[in-house]
Amino acid sequence: MSSPLKFTLSNGLKVIFQQNKSAKVAALQVWINIGSRDELRGHQAKFQDEGGLAHIQEHMLFQGSKSFPNQGEIASIVEGCGGDFNAWTNFDETVYHITMPSKHAQTGIKILASMVSEATIESDRLKKELEVIMEEFRRCNDDPHTVLQEELFKVAYQKHPYHHPIIGYEKTIRAIDRQTVQHFFDKYYAPANMTVVIVGDLSENEIKKWVKSEFGKIKNKKNPKNLIPAEPKQRQEQVLILRKNFEGTYLSIAHHISKLADKDTPAVDVLYSILGNGIDSRLNKNLFEKLKLVYSIYADVFTPKDPGLGFIDVELKPENIKPALTEIFKEIFKLHRELVSEEELQKTKLQLQSQFIYNQETFQGIARNLGHFELNGGGHEQIASYLTTLKNVNAKNVQAVAKKFLTPANTTIGLLLPQKENYQISQPAILKILKENYQNFDKVQQKTASTKSLIINHIHKITLKNGLRLILKKNDSAKAASFRIAILGGLLNETKKNNGITNMIAELLTRGTDANSAEILAKKTESMASIIIGFSNQNCFGLEGKALSENLIETFNLALDMLKNANFSRQEIEKIKPNLIDEIKRELDNPIRKVFNLFQKTLYGNHPYSLNQLGSIKNIQKFSQSIIKQQYLKLLDPKNIVISVVGDINIEKISKYLSENLENLKIAKPNHVQKFKINFSKNPKTVFVATEKNQSNILLGFPALEIGHPQVYSLEILKKVLAGMGGRLFINLRDKQSLAYSITALSVAGYQYPGYFVAYIGCAPEKQEHSIQELKRELKEIQTNLITDKELIDAKNFLIGEYDVRLQSNISQVIKLCSDELYGLGFSYDFDFAKKISHVTKNDVLKIAKDIINLDKVTIAIVGPKKTS
Repeated sequence: MSSPLKFTLSNGLKVIFQQNKSAKVAALQVWINIGSRDELRGHQAKFQDEGGLAHIQEHMLFQGSKSFPNQGEIASIVEGCGGDFNAWTNFDETVYHITMPSKHAQTGIKILASMVSEATIESDRLKKELEVIMEEFRRCNDDPHTVLQEELFKVAYQKHPYHHPIIGYEKTIRAIDRQTVQHFFDKYYAPANMTVVIVGDLSENEIKKWVKSEFGKIKNKKNPKNLIPAEPKQRQEQVLILRKNFEGTYLSIAHHISKLADKDTPAVDVLYSILGNGIDSRLNKNLFEKLKLVYSIYADVFTPKDPGLGFIDVELKPENIKPALTEIFKEIFKLHRELVSEEELQKTKLQLQSQFIYNQETFQGIARNLGHFELNGGGHEQIASYLTTLKNVNAKNVQAVAKKFLTPANTTIGLLLPQKENYQISQPAILKILKENYQNFDKVQQKTASTKSLIINHIHKITLKNGLRLILKKNDSAKAASFRIAILGGLLNETKKNNGITNMIAELLTRGTDANSAEILAKKTESMASIIIGFSNQNCFGLEGKALSENLIETFNLALDMLKNANFSRQEIEKIKPNLIDEIKRELDNPIRKVFNLFQKTLYGNHPYSLNQLGSIKNIQKFSQSIIKQQYLKLLDPKNIVISVVGDINIEKISKYLSENLENLKIAKPNHVQKFKINFSKNPKTVFVATEKNQSNILLGFPALEIGHPQVYSLEILKKVLAGMGGRLFINLRDKQSLAYSITALSVAGYQYPGYFVAYIGCAPEKQEHSIQELKRELKEIQTNLITDKELIDAKNFLIGEYDVRLQSNISQVIKLCSDELYGLGFSYDFDFAKKISHVTKNDVLKIAKDIINLDKVTIAIVGPKKTS
């Protein structure tokens, strides 16, 4: 494919031709440098208000011309040549295009030239066509996305004509007459206002000959230049709330951004693509896949001739508006404070470059790019400049445009609610969410050449080049420090065939490296009075430990040796197998653990959460060194590793040490995690396992929330009202009825999948049925009626106080910081825990109870004596 050739006819008409011999096809386009932005309004118009006139003009050019006077004649000729014929009107341009076999290109050029130079505007045809356009207008008004976008443009653009919808208004459409249309055509359809773009299997000589013959005879006219008012800088947040007769709820968040020709535009494209372009984008992964707050979410840019808008468009339930807005603004302002990773940046740029390339696969796609940049982007030559700039966009460029454009004052929010929906939300409430989230991210950021660092509340986050994250907090209350090295994994990376392997890996991490045997590691650790142990759970595994401050570096030397060089020796594998098998057998004697395993197996079906964390005896016996090492190397991905350290530490020293020792850690074998679909039962289900014990252990439970779900704080209140010595279950079932000694309610959040909520009771076998009915009654009550003011206050006071108590020790803080960061919440997720708890209302508690508790779908697990089955 040759480079584009550009030349200008004597009448001022520009021509861009690019030869392409890859197919016997020609794409022929005429770009008129006129769109709805050029329409004159009210008293400015010579005749009728021109709202929608550019679009009406486009329709009328299909009605015939002097050379092709009969209605439908043009379409018949093009289709007879095997061609495709259409047009579009935008804010900035109107385009007529034909794609056809190149052997008929001369005919196509003749048709286009006739349409744009000698159109016949007849009153009767105009009248009929206006009715067609009114149908299009009604169709637009039946589309919630179009309705919301048009209203949003009216708010975002106060002065610029992008304020007005391209199709116009019903009043202006109906008022348009022939005189107005003819005047518009005569004024704007001038050669100097046109660009012909041709791509195809044609020669330069042919194009010059045919174009000059057909377009060269169009008489030159004065090229009109309307004065387009510039949109002033938006200096205040704007919120639009609509109620229309639609079924769904739609949210759109807009920010003023650059125009196509601006140097910022490639970085803006990368920014919005990272935010919401595709299933792997931040907004989709967080709000759709993880939190299930939206039906769909997408980010896109409108970069026209003048400064445009960036959009985040969302479909969701009304009750999810507030949490969705919170999460969206968190993602937006995170881009202010944290540089995007090199991996995410390169992936996004590749996607954008690929999209551009894919658009070049067709001749009409190539022609469209040439015309778009020629009219709106400073010339078609700027395509190469755009692609070069896009290729060179770096993380700082993305952060810069995020800070420049994604600001509260530059935000316009549009919300479209169903007319019949009773959900109430105010403009101040939406603005409050925006401002609070911006303030929460208004922290200090520090950067170094090889890492990026974030400091919030004196806690430092350092992200290494390989994606590994360090969370460091100084606490000099004691001359000691605790640490955790957490790796995403756990049950979520297991199947029935390898169930138990993560727990086995965790046991083996401390049992020998390439340089140190298990015995030497133990002696070195004990000699420093340090502790290093392996751990594993549903979602992660790794190492954790503690050391005296003076021995922390030496302790980390051992821990990092274990992390990077664990050898999983055959001798140690065979040594621990009997211990693990014995642990599985001992669990059978623990009825509480047994009933939880039974419940999870029943609730989750084939999902990994249904598996026993310890695995099976059969699996433990078959695991070999190669199987274990292969699984570990699959999981050892720096992007999925977080190391947290809390204690009497020198932040700069430990940061430098860990960075130098971990920045070269690379993934050995990519881990492709299988996605699972959980088919929760739609009917109540009861499972029973007989035991020789004297007590029945009963769980009533339901699917619940994922980690980080906005309703977790409401669920915390719900659990506290039910559980504990002051809770309803304890008072009503134990104190008043003496049904049990042990009774509680608890929940476990899932990572990227729903967790569960359960009520537990351990009772005498003869009280089993009555206990189940009483548990159901309590659950029914709390999902039917509001809790009392006292219960709400007491629960809040307990949770806020208990939070601080629970996080006294270094190790508890290490686990909390590490987990929140690892699971995508950010280490500062619960810094405002007390505030989040204090904001929970009685209605919030009732809602979460209604959302989770469904006795028609309850799962009941019982482990008890045979006679109770």
